[in-house]
Amino acid sequence: RSSDIENDNSNDSDTAQRNKQSMTIYDLACGHGLGGMLLAYRFPEVGVVCVDTERRPCWNTYIEAFEKFGAKSPGNDSVMANLEFRVGDITTTTT
Repeated sequence: RSSDIENDNSNDSDTAQRNKQSMTIYDLACGHGLGGMLLAYRFPEVGVVCVDTERRPCWNTYIEAFEKFGAKSPGNDSVMANLEFRVGDITTTTT
């Protein structure tokens, strides 16, 4: 029956959304961080953590540009609310 299929699909969609909300992407050795920023902007329901041994000066410039020209996702006060930068390396980064 088509109604059963529709109900099954809606459950799959709900599960996929919950999985995205609990997902975190780690961009290790991110350099300037633009790759992680693009992921965070494209997928606002997914947390993104950029990690590198130093925070490069261009990081703030990129963030300012996203905040000025980007669109906020519903329920967020900031365009990049799901983005974080950590100074460190793979051995010091924890969840």
